[in-house]
Amino acid sequence: MKEKVLLLKLKSIEDLARLVCNMPVAIIYHAKLNNKHLYFYPWTSGGVTLIHYIEKEKPIEKKFVAYNSLTDQVCLTDEVSTDARLR
Repeated sequence: MKEKVLLLKLKSIEDLARLVCNMPVAIIYHAKLNNKHLYFYPWTSGGVTLIHYIEKEKPIEKKFVAYNSLTDQVCLTDEVSTDARLR
């Protein structure tokens, strides 16, 4: 059986972070393709692979994306936090 792949382009890193923080494995992947930086999250379910992604001209300079679930704010950081509000 051939697996179906759907590409879903999101508007911002904030949208991608909100999506990913609710997934079982909260990792945003990065790849450089055709001089663009792609940040994405692949998810497979029922024989369909969904790839949610954003494109950026320049790379994100920070190491981590933190999402505050109480305020719905997303920030980029180089530090890992133990703050329970951040996912």
